[in-house]
Amino acid sequence: MDVTESGFSTLFWGCVDERARVMSAPPMTFGTVKSYRRIRRWHHFATFFAFLMMSAPLMATDRYFSASDGVRLHYTEDGQGPTIVFVPGWTMPAEIWELQIRHFEKSFHVVAFDPRAQGKSDIPHDGYTAERRARDIAELIERVGEPVVLVGWSLGVLESLTMVDIAGTKSLRALVLVDNSIGEEPPPSFDPTFMTRLKKNRAATTERFVRGMYRVPQKENYLRQILTSAMRVPN
Repeated sequence: MDVTESGFSTLFWGCVDERARVMSAPPMTFGTVKSYRRIRRWHHFATFFAFLMMSAPLMATDRYFSASDGVRLHYTEDGQGPTIVFVPGWTMPAEIWELQIRHFEKSFHVVAFDPRAQGKSDIPHDGYTAERRARDIAELIERVGEPVVLVGWSLGVLESLTMVDIAGTKSLRALVLVDNSIGEEPPPSFDPTFMTRLKKNRAATTERFVRGMYRVPQKENYLRQILTSAMRVPN
């Protein structure tokens, strides 16, 4: 994808801490694009992901819609104002964004998406390509009915970029990309044994993956909840 043709001259990336909190988000520039003027005021959006821990339970409203291929997809929403749509990473549920939802619902309409087979969304037999999952995001945004700030984390970064490639940027006020490569050189390092371990022992590998996402200890019942959600996704 040629990002310079997508309507954005700046994308954001960052490293996650605790429950997907972005600790840093320097801009990455891809040239000058005139259409970026409309979203320039969101330039510092990604820097607001370092939040205080809050103890109140998440009370977002559950919503469902049918994708164009008939799959029933789940999302949560809460708050009023401009819309932020959060897309989680590989196997993660919408609730992984709990702290971000709590923070931004005070001033924004916050939508957290369960991609197909994740969280409370249906588990179909097919539709697991980047293109289909990107169309799911586009259809969710269409349902919102207004341009949104789209935040993708990990696998959600690639799916968000694919959505821009397919649908363009008319439905976006800004695009925030959290903790994944977007083709920079040199590429980030990764564990070359991960896929082998996942195929050999999915349960143990997934548990190691989930526990390794956090820099600070999390409550065991919370980790088990996230792990259970991750394990419902098909191989």
